[in-house]
Formats: sequence, structure tokens, C-alpha cells
Amino acid sequence: MTTNIIVTGGAGFIGNKLCEELLKNPNNRVICLDNNSTGREDNIEALKSNPRFTFIYHNVKDIFAIDQKFTRFITWHALHLRHNTNEIA
Repeated sequence: MTTNIIVTGGAGFIGNKLCEELLKNPNNRVICLDNNSTGREDNIEALKSNPRFTFIYHNVKDIFAIDQKFTRFITWHALHLRHNTNEIA
């Protein structure tokens, strides 16, 4: 069974490493959600060729648009990485 995993901040320094690790499991599909405010698309360039990886340029603060984009996934887990851990999403 495929598990859909959303990684917010996935184009960041830590987020791209997390995406790489998650894709090592052949049952995982990783959706990277990032607005590149602190991350860079260069960090995930190598992952884009993987058919189980999807990059979506989006601000996680727009929760209504996120809900609309991901209602088609039956099973998903969200992993959120913040540059500043003191900040509340």
C-alpha cells in the first residue's frame, strides 16, 4: 500500500534530506510543499526525476488551498519543518 507523505519546508536544508530518506521506502510517495522563503528548489533538483516525488510551490499558511489540493489522497501524513522552531505555524 502506498503512503502519501507531505513534507512542508521540503526544499529547505533539512527538508530535502528528509524527502530523500522517505523516498528510500518504495511504498512512500512524497509531496514536497514549499514557498522557497528559506529553502531553494536547487536542493530538490535530484529528487524531481523520481516519479514518487512531487514538488508544489505553495505557502503552508494558506490552509484552505492546501485542503483543496490534498483531499484526493486517501492516506497522508504531514511533516512540517520550520526554519525558526520558536515560530508558531
